[in-house]
Amino acid sequence: MSVVVVFSLFIEVNSTCCALPVELVNESMDFSPAELLGAVPSGADPAGFIALYSLRSLLWGEPEKAGSRNVYHALRFKDEKGRNAAFIVDEYSSIEEAIVQSVDSYIAALPGIQGATVRKDGSVGLVLNPDNILELAGRSQPFAYAKVREKEKKEE
Repeated sequence: MSVVVVFSLFIEVNSTCCALPVELVNESMDFSPAELLGAVPSGADPAGFIALYSLRSLLWGEPEKAGSRNVYHALRFKDEKGRNAAFIVDEYSSIEEAIVQSVDSYIAALPGIQGATVRKDGSVGLVLNPDNILELAGRSQPFAYAKVREKEKKEE
């Protein structure tokens, strides 16, 4: 049994506690329903838009419902291949150390799952594998698109 301690971002997806190694999260974003588009507008530069995928849909096969939320929380993972994608989660929970433990082959065979952790409160969380999730997204249609926001420049 292999055990690793990782500083993790805990999130909720489909009523399930999940953890992601913090060093693999590039940024978090929030979008209003009005900011979501069904497709990149005709004639627009695709690089100016980010594809949003639903973790609920990718991991549990449950469709994300358009307009079902007041705010869509999304995480962008660090991606060596430069894909412009982010993943919708239900809630951000906390950042804490997670002891990642391997899981039996049945759970390990689920796409996007790399292990499990027991939190300080005794609850169990699934540890997600961002690389596998990015691969799943590459074979799926995005839930929506959003315009990439310019990061505010610091005044000198």
